[in-house]
Amino acid sequence: MCGIFGTVGFKGNLLASLNRMVHRGPDDWGEYLDQGQSVYLGHRRLAIIDLSDAGRQPMALADEDLHITYNGEIYNFQLLKKRYFGGTQFFSQTDTEVILHLYKRFRYRTPEYMRGMFAFGIYDRNNKEIFLCRDRLGIKPLYYYNYDGKFAFSSELSALKRLPGINLEKDPVGLDHYFTYGFIPAPFSAYKHINKVRAAHMLIYDIDKQEIRVNEPFWQLKDVIQPDLYSSEPDWLAAIEEKIREAVKLRLISDVPLGAFLSGGLDSSLIVSEMAGLVSQPVKTFTIGFESVSYDERAYAESVAGRYETDHTVEMVRPEAVEVLPKLIEAFGEPFSDPSAIPTYYVSEMARRHVTVALSGDGGDEVFAGYNVYRRMHRHAFLSHIPFSICKFVQYLGKYFPKHLTGYGFMQRIGYSGIPLFHEMQSWFPLHERTQLYTEEFQHLIAKNERNLYDQIIDENPWVTDDFITAFQVIDLYSYLPENILTKVDRMSMLFSLETRVPLLDHELVGLVFSCPSSIRFKKAQLKYITKRILRGKVSKEVLHHNKQGFRPPISEWLKKEWKPLMRSLLNHDNSDSFINTDYARQIFELHQKGRRDFSEYLYALLFYMLWQSQGH
Repeated sequence: MCGIFGTVGFKGNLLASLNRMVHRGPDDWGEYLDQGQSVYLGHRRLAIIDLSDAGRQPMALADEDLHITYNGEIYNFQLLKKRYFGGTQFFSQTDTEVILHLYKRFRYRTPEYMRGMFAFGIYDRNNKEIFLCRDRLGIKPLYYYNYDGKFAFSSELSALKRLPGINLEKDPVGLDHYFTYGFIPAPFSAYKHINKVRAAHMLIYDIDKQEIRVNEPFWQLKDVIQPDLYSSEPDWLAAIEEKIREAVKLRLISDVPLGAFLSGGLDSSLIVSEMAGLVSQPVKTFTIGFESVSYDERAYAESVAGRYETDHTVEMVRPEAVEVLPKLIEAFGEPFSDPSAIPTYYVSEMARRHVTVALSGDGGDEVFAGYNVYRRMHRHAFLSHIPFSICKFVQYLGKYFPKHLTGYGFMQRIGYSGIPLFHEMQSWFPLHERTQLYTEEFQHLIAKNERNLYDQIIDENPWVTDDFITAFQVIDLYSYLPENILTKVDRMSMLFSLETRVPLLDHELVGLVFSCPSSIRFKKAQLKYITKRILRGKVSKEVLHHNKQGFRPPISEWLKKEWKPLMRSLLNHDNSDSFINTDYARQIFELHQKGRRDFSEYLYALLFYMLWQSQGH
């Protein structure tokens, strides 16, 4: 795992920008400069495989026509080496060198052969172009800047924001997405001229023409769906279990110490159970706990750790975590509203004291249908049968219904069904709240931003329109997963130079599970039916059937106690922000203090945004 960086047309101290990501690669660094084309490539290295100097990047082949800066792990690189380059002399044992040979042979089809997580940039000196690519599920990040004849790319915003002369105008559309979803989805960012490469996409920048010539997907889920692979539930379950084991085994390849996050949930328990059967030494496992019992899953984690005799480490997260918020703001570089970044920060810090690589169960909710909202949507199906006139009348009454009373949200959503209902239920600030949160100026700036993210995903995946559960999963797979879950895990783990691997997002496994009928994936409206069947007999009944708690800290309590002065200070501060109605923000803060309703999600999103603003971003 590393930090990659490249520019075209920039001058000045580019090494200073690269070194904003020293945490992503503390083991080594390198740079390459083609002065004639004004092309610069930089790399910060976290050595995982082939720890020798032969793995230094940017890397080039002997003819030096191609130069690469690469972040990730290709788990099938040895197989590719044997299959396509049997007679080729390699100077390293790295997957990086294999990618260069793939590109020389297959050019733009290169990522189709790669099984793993990756983000990389290749400078093709002969064709005067930069090729960028991000893995299929968006596990690894990749940003780019394209404005006024200058181009740059990086693993993190922090490096781009340090570039001399860069235009950092804020993007109202990106910030509208933030308050809508709690994150800023690709291709947007908080900055108008900085974009994210979308998952499973490749981008080609033409140096001479100073333009992006290609920006398109190299992989789509619909192309790997094979619904006729198996005819019975037992056959599907057996195939999926075997593919999970294969995915875990591939991710145990490492020349440095390796362990696993263990939250006590089904996904991390599944990963640890598979790891225990594949390694000879006790698996090193890491758990974070909370003093608040309703948020704490330590007992379930300890149950799994005891069953598999892991080398288990536990630590607590306390309200003093507010002290890490400035570090989180720097790491994300833009507003990010998921408070589970806080325990992820601490579990990564703890794990790095013992290992350099950690396996994680992230992706299990999206792949195996684990979110409670899927069941809620199943139950809300009756709303579509309520007469339109009644829905409109209830919505009208909802305008005068106190927002702190139970039923307020239902009254606002009653006119929705299907994907629009799912969008409202998943929105961080639903539409009726955003209209009160935004200033008139902000609403004017985003007036043309009418097509929401979910509609775009469904338009690109029309094959899911007849299967609502699959549609909901695909929406999360293409939005919430890469732009929230994986962004959070990457930034927090890499702050401590910890590589995180996610076996449940092996693209072959994902294709297999989505090929399985939704009548099995979501059998009788059971969440994670497949996961539970596979884990039956491998974990205790308590672990198997306890209610999903997620990985969120007790923010609601902290905002009423330890974090209260900070929040009040920010709300009362006379700032020049023209996007947010601070009177509305103060109103929900006071309602939260009185216990009228839990507004902690709204307040944490506002807290992060205001701190980001106050730090000069």
